[in-house]
Amino acid sequence: METWTCFLAVLFFASCIDETSSKCSHGQWQCTSGDCVLRENVCNTFADCPDASDESICKTAVCEDFLFQCQNSRQCLSRVKVCNGQQECEDGSDEEQPECDREDFVHVDHSEHGSASPGLLPNTIVLMLIISAVRLFV
Repeated sequence: METWTCFLAVLFFASCIDETSSKCSHGQWQCTSGDCVLRENVCNTFADCPDASDESICKTAVCEDFLFQCQNSRQCLSRVKVCNGQQECEDGSDEEQPECDREDFVHVDHSEHGSASPGLLPNTIVLMLIISAVRLFV
């Protein structure tokens, strides 16, 4: 009888743990409402949770480990907003990181033309002309 009681107690506690754990999958964050959003959308300056809890946690001195900590302000930021060519941290530290100078980062051009990179279109046209010329001679 005592073994049976212990077994039932273990099942009860296991069901309690299961109910309190997050229903979100890996790479997701659970909103206060219980909904799940991608971690990259937490602190991205847009409310993705119905209750906006994904943006309400961003003004703090200690950020969750998957977020970027702005250097001189109590502000957390989605890591996808770091080195994107647009200053989101109040102190600008999201655009002053060493990795922002790497050549493989594409900086967004926010001019009225909206091109991703100022030299991208002419280089693409030159490459297409070279390919077309090679096809003429082959």
